[in-house]
Amino acid sequence: MDGAVVVDAPAEVHRVVAARIFAKLVIFTGATSGRGIAGLPVVVTVNPTNVYSPDVWWARDGRPDAVAKRLDVVPDLAVEVRSPATWRHDSGVKRRRYGEAGTAELWLVDPPARKIAVHRRSSVDARGFDATHSVTVGELLVSPLLPGFSLDPEQLFGP
Repeated sequence: MDGAVVVDAPAEVHRVVAARIFAKLVIFTGATSGRGIAGLPVVVTVNPTNVYSPDVWWARDGRPDAVAKRLDVVPDLAVEVRSPATWRHDSGVKRRRYGEAGTAELWLVDPPARKIAVHRRSSVDARGFDATHSVTVGELLVSPLLPGFSLDPEQLFGP
């Protein structure tokens, strides 16, 4: 990030939550053709000085995938799960840069707060994320990017 390496070994809750989101996306993408591809951390070139590795990502059909172990364009959806050492970056500069680079949607998943902050573009012409809402236990996360997909935070965070 801005030329500095920021790394944090994820805790168990982080890995479990990311795995559950990935599993839901894999089931969704595999149910019908044309639903894109989901992936786990991969190197994503955001701009010449920023290379990120989202915890989970999704890209529409026809977009680059993780076969090359890196994405030279940002994914349509990036998911970042809260880690103590990186959360301020995820919810600050990384959120802004993902939006500027063209990511259509970013989910910031906060297990301690039991919520997901969803950042979206209101239109393809938006210059960055200009619509934000929170999804908490008792609500479903749905996305215009993923017609027919829903995610229940209760299933991510447990009772």
